[in-house]
Amino acid sequence: MTQSTLGERIERARSAKGFSPSQLARRVGIASKTLAHWEADRSEPRANKLAMLAGMLDVPVVWLLAGEEAGGGIDLPVEIDETSSLAAKVDALIKIHEKLTVLLFELSGDISRLQRQITKAH
Repeated sequence: MTQSTLGERIERARSAKGFSPSQLARRVGIASKTLAHWEADRSEPRANKLAMLAGMLDVPVVWLLAGEEAGGGIDLPVEIDETSSLAAKVDALIKIHEKLTVLLFELSGDISRLQRQITKAH
């Protein structure tokens, strides 16, 4: 069996977790282009970003670095559609939460304004 590269292992683990490249890049705090370079083996992550990747992808750092020979490998799920769907739902909920936060802030301001008007009227 051919040894996979660091980039291939990053891409494999990302896909298994159901993250799109842009989702993972955002979570790790890097540009999507940077992740694309890592996955294409054009560059490699620094140690701190490698540790963050391993944590986000739930894989050992040593597996990312050395692959199967590092200790028997890891089990990645065959079905990624479900996790991809869940990640999309989480992203949708985050957007809804942000909108609700804005609405609650506006509503709070409206309530304060109305209370002041009522107080002045009495």
